Amino acid sequence: MDIWKEDKYRFKRKELLSLMKDKKFEICFKFDDKTYLAPQLLPVDEIEYECTWFTRQFVFEYRYRFMPKGILTRFIVKRNKDIFENKNWRYGVLLNFDKTFALVKELYFDRKIVIQLTGENKRVFRYYSEINSRNT
Repeated sequence: MDIWKEDKYRFKRKELLSLMKDKKFEICFKFDDKTYLAPQLLPVDEIEYECTWFTRQFVFEYRYRFMPKGILTRFIVKRNKDIFENKNWRYGVLLNFDKTFALVKELYFDRKIVIQLTGENKRVFRYYSEINSRNT
């Protein structure tokens, strides 16, 4: 889907894209040389991924009294360089950082984010994720 392809947006495209990439909004990130990806437009259904990595894992949850909309999509934008093999969907992402994998899922109606970690540096990855998510 190409947004803003209509002629009326011709002179606003750069400005709109700049706003979407801005750290205040974090709506999209550069996917390749010509494409930007907005996680809130990804498919809703969970994608397939190899589960055998998660045999020895560390699991934790962030629970919310009020679940803010878009918290995970902003997280995906922030951590886009760590996405493993394009394994992301609207409500989840598989990350790889420093020999460690993280499966991060938003369970909106349960008002929580579930994170499963496996690999050599689970504690470092968790700490790094917490620091980056505080700015969300």
